[in-house]
Amino acid sequence: MRHPVKKVYITQAWGKNPDIYKRFNYLGHNGQDYRLFDESGNKSSTSLVYAPHDGVIKERCFDADGYGNYLKLESDTEGSILAHLKEFKVNINTHVKEGELIGIADNTGWSTGSHLHWGYYQKPRNKKNGYGGTIDPTPYINKKETIMSISKIPKTLKHFKVKTEDELITMVDKQLQFLKDARKHSKKLEGELIKKEKQISGIKGEVTKLNKKITQLEENKPSTKDRLTSRKWISSFAGIVTIFLAKLFNIELNPAEVAIVVTPIVGFITAEGLKDYKNMVLRNTD
Repeated sequence: MRHPVKKVYITQAWGKNPDIYKRFNYLGHNGQDYRLFDESGNKSSTSLVYAPHDGVIKERCFDADGYGNYLKLESDTEGSILAHLKEFKVNINTHVKEGELIGIADNTGWSTGSHLHWGYYQKPRNKKNGYGGTIDPTPYINKKETIMSISKIPKTLKHFKVKTEDELITMVDKQLQFLKDARKHSKKLEGELIKKEKQISGIKGEVTKLNKKITQLEENKPSTKDRLTSRKWISSFAGIVTIFLAKLFNIELNPAEVAIVVTPIVGFITAEGLKDYKNMVLRNTD
């Protein structure tokens, strides 16, 4: 169940002001009164009225000395009277759903000002309970809805340091708008954060791929021992060939000269050999 208006501001709760309602033989107020607001949330002399629960429109009447224009909405288990209406938006015996538009509140009938009166009861209705069979609807209303009760206004005004109820309403509206804007900005930041996280995740993936490639290259790189063994074999072979050629052409070479010839050959095959050749030439030059 819900409140019969969108913006909830209770000016007189159920059961209040017993002295006023003695004339009607009630123990207190037989319903709940609401201040009227337009669709933009501004204070108004009229307000749209919505079905507080599912049911059928059982009465659509005018009571000059009491409710003025009013609707009676009933289901198998509960019922409501919506009073002081300016206009009806439903016909008699119409089935309506909770939250469906059923009328426009005004100030018809016996009323001290523009407001909506809501009398709620459950079946079987006990009309001898001192409140015309109505009960307090508060325990049955969806708790997520915002309620501003007139009984809380004086303390609230003092707490927020405002002078009038209208100033308080304006301040609350601004705070609600601020919260809406903050939520919107928060969602935007959340979206940007998710985007950045995806980018970082992509970079991490690329780094992982590079690390794998480096690992593979290191695993395939020949060991120092293998390189040294290869150089020894190449050096020995080159030395034998050099000595053989020297003998063939009757050229006398000492060991240092043989090394000078052999080292560049090895250097062309192994990068380290070229470095050794340069060092050897420098030593012999000295």
